[in-house]
Amino acid sequence: MVRKLTSKAIFGLWAIVEKDLLIPTTTFCSSGARGTAEAAPEKKFHFAGAALKVLQRATEDIAISSLAVTYDFTKHRNGIELKEEDFKLFHRIYKGSYPYF
Repeated sequence: MVRKLTSKAIFGLWAIVEKDLLIPTTTFCSSGARGTAEAAPEKKFHFAGAALKVLQRATEDIAISSLAVTYDFTKHRNGIELKEEDFKLFHRIYKGSYPYF
């Protein structure tokens, strides 16, 4: 079963990645704005790693190098589709980090 993830949910996942990921991230929005993130302490369930995994499986528009993670939101204004297992992981992330959504 395939589930649709809205653009708002995508931004929420990416916000978690930017806040908690231990390597720099860059976001390219439609306005061309850029943002970077600082390292944060690791949590028991690594929300940023899980959020990045969900996004990686759903789209090929994430570039990962040893220096940074980059994601172009402009291609997913109408959302992305997730497989059931990734949707369950997204739901766990959502429940544990509600302020981002």
